[in-house]
Amino acid sequence: MKLAETPEEQRAWMAQWRAAEKGLLEVKRQELRALTEEQARAQSAMLLGSITFPLPPELGRASSGLVEQQYWFSRMRC
Repeated sequence: MKLAETPEEQRAWMAQWRAAEKGLLEVKRQELRALTEEQARAQSAMLLGSITFPLPPELGRASSGLVEQQYWFSRMRC
């Protein structure tokens, strides 16, 4: 692959990528429009299934910690 060295080559290269971007966005839009609900669910499950959490999310937490944070801030003012 040859690098675009002259300003003319660089402008042509950028124009080519801008045109490709528009085409790729249109392809993406068409694929999303054609996606069925079941396909969307399956793909979402596949993506979310690959995420591993180091610790399970905390459920039923008593507070957000904001009250404790304000307590510590008030102590630092003294």
